[in-house]
Amino acid sequence: MGGLSAALPAAVLAWVSAAPAIAADTRAGTAITNTAQLRYDVDGTVRSQSSNTVTIVVAERLDIGLAHDGGMVTIDTAPVSVPVQLTNQGTGQEAFIVTAGTSTPATTVQTVAIDIDGDGRFDADRDTVLTGATPVLAPGETLPLVAVLAPAAGTVAADGSLTVTAEAATGHGQPEQELPGLGDDGSDAIVGETGAIASAAIPFVATASTTPTLVKSQAVAAADGSPLPAGATAGAGAVVTYTLVARIPADAALSAATIDDPVPADAVYLPGSMTLDDAVLSDAADGDAGGFDGRAVSIRLPDRSGGAATAHTVRFKVRLQ
Repeated sequence: MGGLSAALPAAVLAWVSAAPAIAADTRAGTAITNTAQLRYDVDGTVRSQSSNTVTIVVAERLDIGLAHDGGMVTIDTAPVSVPVQLTNQGTGQEAFIVTAGTSTPATTVQTVAIDIDGDGRFDADRDTVLTGATPVLAPGETLPLVAVLAPAAGTVAADGSLTVTAEAATGHGQPEQELPGLGDDGSDAIVGETGAIASAAIPFVATASTTPTLVKSQAVAAADGSPLPAGATAGAGAVVTYTLVARIPADAALSAATIDDPVPADAVYLPGSMTLDDAVLSDAADGDAGGFDGRAVSIRLPDRSGGAATAHTVRFKVRLQ
């Protein structure tokens, strides 16, 4: 019988087998091998021929999640713990570098620690203070953290915001950016949709306040929705999410209270982005609490005659031109 070249004209059956598609969460550094088979008949005899084997090493995708899952943060004379959840949303083993700061010199960040028991409170005898990168987290693993805030010496507590930032120790940048050879087991690393960097802006208020207060913070994302790396300049198309927290102290009466926030020059309001306490508000001047008149957003707060301290959170988005 002849070889493959002679057999092909007589072949009545030929097919190629291949490995199934790789799932999106395949572990970084995994070597995916593939060998095809060619089967054919020659004079009634089934023969086969193997192709060469090809191998590809799965790249590590770098992604991160950072969220504050606690309630309203209040600052008094004693240190206060602020819980934050850090999640490895990538596909490889990854450590993260965490930093924290405040918007006012009246309140300082004393420390950031791993919350060993996950109770949301800092325990110096139990929790581990971060002095460098976090321990390596497996894909999907969440690490509970706690930032400790306290009034600066010789100052009076003031309203402001805490910003906690975490970035992948391997690196961060624009989505789809490649970091050759820096992934697990010598694989390449690829920056994911989050840019491998995330920030959580957490407003806090001073308990000494006896009148309603309003604290504003912002989060900036690139035109494609990915968070901007620390220190990056927001350009045309960037989306800014504004968060306003109105705190009403205990026993304070409130009536006809309205938050008005003009849209900045060189920015346009994004329709349908306004919320009050996570409930979506319409842009029209209708029966709900919100409205946009083409110049500013306006949100009416619920009336109250007194009672326990409370807070209302307003959010809306604009796009830079």
